[in-house]
Amino acid sequence: MGRKSRAKQKAANESHKPGTTGAPDIAAAASTDAVAAPPRIWRPTPRDVILVAAAAVAMRVFYALLYRDSLFFQVPVVDASTFHIWAQALREGREFLPDVYFKPPLYPHLLAFFYRIFGVASAPVYALQATLGVVTSLLCLVLGRYFFAPRVALTGALAYALLPIPIFLEFQLLAEAWTTMLSVLSLVVLAGLTPGGRHFLPRVALAGLLLGIAALGRPNLLILPPVVALWLWRDEQRTGRGLSSKQQRRQSSARPAAIPVALLIGTLVAICPATLHNLGKGQLVLVSANAGANLWAGIRPEADGVSAIPIGIQWDDLQLQCEEAGVRGTSPANRYLMRRSLTTALRQPLRSLGLTAKKAVLLVNVAEGRNNIGAAYLAREEGVVVLRRWWPSWWLVAPFALLGLVVTLWPRHCGVAPPEGRPTILLLYLAALALAVLPFFVNARFRAPLLPVLTLFAAHGLWTALAALRSGDRRTLACIVACLIPAFVLVNIDWFGVTRGDSGARDLMNLAAIQARGHGEHAPDFAAAQAKFERAMRLDPADPDIPERYGLNLQAAAYPLLQMAGRARQAGHDGSRQENAARAEFDRARRLHESAAALFPRSYRSHGSIGNCLPTMG
Repeated sequence: MGRKSRAKQKAANESHKPGTTGAPDIAAAASTDAVAAPPRIWRPTPRDVILVAAAAVAMRVFYALLYRDSLFFQVPVVDASTFHIWAQALREGREFLPDVYFKPPLYPHLLAFFYRIFGVASAPVYALQATLGVVTSLLCLVLGRYFFAPRVALTGALAYALLPIPIFLEFQLLAEAWTTMLSVLSLVVLAGLTPGGRHFLPRVALAGLLLGIAALGRPNLLILPPVVALWLWRDEQRTGRGLSSKQQRRQSSARPAAIPVALLIGTLVAICPATLHNLGKGQLVLVSANAGANLWAGIRPEADGVSAIPIGIQWDDLQLQCEEAGVRGTSPANRYLMRRSLTTALRQPLRSLGLTAKKAVLLVNVAEGRNNIGAAYLAREEGVVVLRRWWPSWWLVAPFALLGLVVTLWPRHCGVAPPEGRPTILLLYLAALALAVLPFFVNARFRAPLLPVLTLFAAHGLWTALAALRSGDRRTLACIVACLIPAFVLVNIDWFGVTRGDSGARDLMNLAAIQARGHGEHAPDFAAAQAKFERAMRLDPADPDIPERYGLNLQAAAYPLLQMAGRARQAGHDGSRQENAARAEFDRARRLHESAAALFPRSYRSHGSIGNCLPTMG
C-alpha cells in the first residue's frame, strides 16, 4: 500500500476510533443543510467476527444445556410434529397429502434431506440450525457495516447473537432459522449493489432468488420482492443521473426496467417447484394454501391478535365449517376462508381497525404469545432461564430499536446525525414485513425475520443516546428521553394480558400426550400422563381439547385391559377384574368427552368418542 493510501486509511480509521460515534458531531449534524454522504464500506475486522461468533456460540450452547432434558427437545409437537411426519414420508418416498401444499414445503424437504444423512433425530438438526443462528449474527454484522458506524454494527450483531427468542426457534423443527438467515443474506446482497457496477443484474437476481427460497418457508415474505423491485427501480433512476459517462455507457438503455424484472425472475425461479407441484394437483397456488386459515385466525370473532386456531377440536370445526359451506379441498377452502375474512373485516371496520392496532402494539411488545411451545412455560417449568422476563432480551432491545427508527427517520428534528449510509432498504424491509404480519396474528415465528434488522436500529439508538449524553446537548437529550420513556412503557407493559392468559395448560397437555404414547426408548407412562392432564384441566378448565385428549388417553389405557380379560377367559381364568377396571376407565373417559362436548357443542370428535365408549361399557 502506498504512502497516500495508508494516510487515507488512517484518517478513515480515526473517524471511527473509540470515543466517536462514527458520524459527524451532533451539533453539526443538527444543521438542516446536512446531507448524508454515500456510505463507505468497512469490512468487519477479524476481532469483530470472532467476538460475535463466540457470543452467538456461547449463548446457544448455554441454551442447549438448559433445554436438553425437556421432552420438547426430544419430541416435536404441533407444527414441528407435522413437519417431522412430512419429512419422514418424503424420506421413505411416500406422498404426505394428495393435494396442494397446505403448509410451506421448504422445511419438510430440508428435514427429509437431513434425516437421510443423520437419521431420524432432532439433535443434529438443532445443532445445524443453531449454526445458522451464528451465521445470521455474522450477516447482521456485515449488514450493519453498510449503513451504520462500525461500533453500531458490532453492537447490533452482538445483541442479535445474545437474543433468546431466535434461539428458542432454532431449537425446534421449524423453518425460522432458515428463513431469517436467507432474508438477511438477501439484504446483504442488496446493500452491496453498486449502481453501474459489474454483475449488477445477476446480483439483483440472486437477491430475488434468496427471497424466493425464504418465501418457500414463510410465504408472507413474498411481499418483499415487489417492494424491493420498486425501490431498486426508483433508486436506479435517481442515481443513474450521477454516474460517470463510462458507467452510463456500461449501462443498457433498458436497465431501469430490467432491474425489477431480474429480481422477480429470481423469485419466480425459486418458488416455481412449489407452484408446479400445486398446478399438478389442479390448482394455481404459488407456495401454500394456508393464508386463508391464518387470516381467519386473525379476524374471527374469537381473535385475540396473538393466537392461531389451535390444532384439535377448533381446527376440526373449521374444516367442518368449510364442508358445510360446500367447500372441499385445500385450495377451495383457502379461497373461501380468505373471502370470509375479508367480508368479516369490511362488515366490522371499527373492530378490524382495533384488532390491527392491537397487533401493532404486540409486534413490538415484550409479551410472547405461545405458538407450538410456550416460551413462558419453558422458563417457568423447565428451567430455561434465558426465557425469563428479567433476562436481558427483547424488553431491553425493543425500546432502543424504536428510538433508533425515530432518529433515523427524523434526524434533523431530533438534532442528531443521520446514519452513515442510507438505510432506506432496511426501513422498507421492516415496514413491508410488519404489514405482512398484521392481517394475521403476532407471535415469535412471524416476528423472527424482523429481529436482525431491529437489533441494528437498537444499536443505532443506543449509541445516539450515549453520544447525546457526552455532548450535553439539551435539545437532543430531551428528544431522546421523550422517545425512550414512552417506548419502554409501550414495550414492557403486557397491555392485553398475553402472558397472564398463558397458564401453560396446553404445554402440559402436549407433554401428557407424549408420555401417554411413549417416545424413543421410553414406554408409555399413563400415570405420569394422567397427572399432567389433571393439572392442565385445573389450569384451564375452559379448553375443550384437554378433557378430549385426556379421555382418549384413558381409552388407550383401557383397551389393553379388555384384551387381558379376553385372554384370561380363553385360558379358563376369571378376567372380570381386568374387565371391570377397563369399564371404569371407559366410564371416566365418557365423562371427559361429555365435558369437552359441553364446552364445545360442535365437537363431532367428542360425540364420536362418547359413542366409542358406550359399547365397551355394555
